[in-house]
Amino acid sequence: MQVYRELILEGSLPEVKAYLIGFARGREWPWEIRLCEEEEIDSESLGHKLLERLRLEKQITGIVAPESQAQQLVAASAREEAGAPAGFRVRSDRLIREATCPYHFEVYNREHAAELRQLLETPLPGIACQPEKLEEIEDPQAKGVELYAPEHDYTMRGKGRLCGAVADVITVRRRMGAIPRVVVGSIQLDLVDA
Repeated sequence: MQVYRELILEGSLPEVKAYLIGFARGREWPWEIRLCEEEEIDSESLGHKLLERLRLEKQITGIVAPESQAQQLVAASAREEAGAPAGFRVRSDRLIREATCPYHFEVYNREHAAELRQLLETPLPGIACQPEKLEEIEDPQAKGVELYAPEHDYTMRGKGRLCGAVADVITVRRRMGAIPRVVVGSIQLDLVDA
């Protein structure tokens, strides 16, 4: 399993993203960096977000990167602080122990329910699904074609959490989010200071 780190960089999302794309291309890295804002990963404290909105604090952008790439970014930031232009500054660097993502759903379509069940029963190898509730209800009396059906002949409801390696949680979260009537929450990171 690949180890990932969360880095908080000074700069707005477009600035940091453009810089990282150039940095990665210059080193011929495969693009494995995830921008926290784009992937809905909680990376900033509420207090910092408030200070940033009031323009009392510099803009920052959180990223998730494989450990080898994160180390090179931290080294480039250290050179920036020593006077060599790097284009950005790393404000914090923390190891990601685990990522979690809550979800809930109420699906009326059997095909969507089968797709969702497949994801929940056999997620990626680095993922554990922790369902809190899962129920299927069949009501043959409600069967029929209506434009706005107040009752459904089939309903699958549930909620729970995805837990595991951050890259795998991002992948499964995207797949679940693509299924209609599935709501996935933001990803929370369990972090360890470097």
